[in-house]
Amino acid sequence: MKILRATFHAPNLEPGPTVVLREPDLKCSIEEAARGCIQPGAYCTTEVFDLAGNPSIAEASLVVEQRRARVAQRERDEALLYYWTIMSLRRVNSGGVLCTTKPAPFSADRIRYVLAQICAHPEYRGQQFRIVAPDEPDGFVSWPEPAAAGPGAGGFVNP
Repeated sequence: MKILRATFHAPNLEPGPTVVLREPDLKCSIEEAARGCIQPGAYCTTEVFDLAGNPSIAEASLVVEQRRARVAQRERDEALLYYWTIMSLRRVNSGGVLCTTKPAPFSADRIRYVLAQICAHPEYRGQQFRIVAPDEPDGFVSWPEPAAAGPGAGGFVNP
């Protein structure tokens, strides 16, 4: 059975509530439900995974908490990038570039996941991002691509 974990992260970098949803309980696809958890202005991490059998919501919740605990530090670091970047948007002109000098402590794919949520934020006005990422060939994640820049650019793909 497919299970959705969605954890909301508050600006104080503490994990907020984690939502657990089982695919049979949904009116929509689990992927659509995951996209629906992403709301401009609040950082949310989502994970869809398979759980054998027909687990109760209580059983699924126990597994979700174990999985959340394994990624808690990485998701806290992602929330830090999200909220720091949102604060910085207020100081960078539309079309301006925001660049970090230290590498993010997570993969380039996760950086893209964070930046895609930032591009949906009401404060986003076409700013460009260059985030140091050692696992990228040129050492940076540049987001969005210049041709795609603008409010609402990017998309939510959870690696």
